[in-house]
Amino acid sequence: MVVLRFLKATPSSNLRRIIAECMRVLCPLGCLEISCVDIDLSNVGPCTRRAMRGLKAQMRNVQPSVSLRPASDDIQVLLGNHGFENLRRCVVGLPCEGAKIQSASGGRDDLSLVLEELLDDSSRQGDKMILSMVAQVARLWHSSSYQTVGTSSDIPSVTIWDENRVAEECDRMGTKIRLFLGHVQKPKTGRKRAMSC
Repeated sequence: MVVLRFLKATPSSNLRRIIAECMRVLCPLGCLEISCVDIDLSNVGPCTRRAMRGLKAQMRNVQPSVSLRPASDDIQVLLGNHGFENLRRCVVGLPCEGAKIQSASGGRDDLSLVLEELLDDSSRQGDKMILSMVAQVARLWHSSSYQTVGTSSDIPSVTIWDENRVAEECDRMGTKIRLFLGHVQKPKTGRKRAMSC
């Protein structure tokens, strides 16, 4: 089995080589599992749309050949082109609300709480805390995939999620980060090649 998790933004040619290498190293009926987040968000407002356009322009300036298409689309096309079979996939919308919610117990913020404590809390506040933690992780996945193209000196440390207007708009509009999960299998037999005379 090969597992690819949260690929960073890269030119399509690099992604093509990665998928080809996965096909090469897998044994027949071996599995490839892929998870990635798409650069585009669902249910965005004008502030978030402007921030996303700025992010794409910044990525293009740093690495002109980088693919700005949804990663899930590129990956599915390449999997088919390389002969993988039995594709099973889903796209999950993860919340990206920006507001931090204070804990009712002890005044600790959500980062210092452990998941076990939150799961034991059946109140509405506990549900909000879990939602806030999921949103923080989703924002981290998005930022690590699309804010770090090139070297760390090329991209400023500020992300689109640091803008208060973007965070407020995402809260108001219920903006979602698209998480793609896919699972494919290498065929039992290789592709048949036409014989030449």
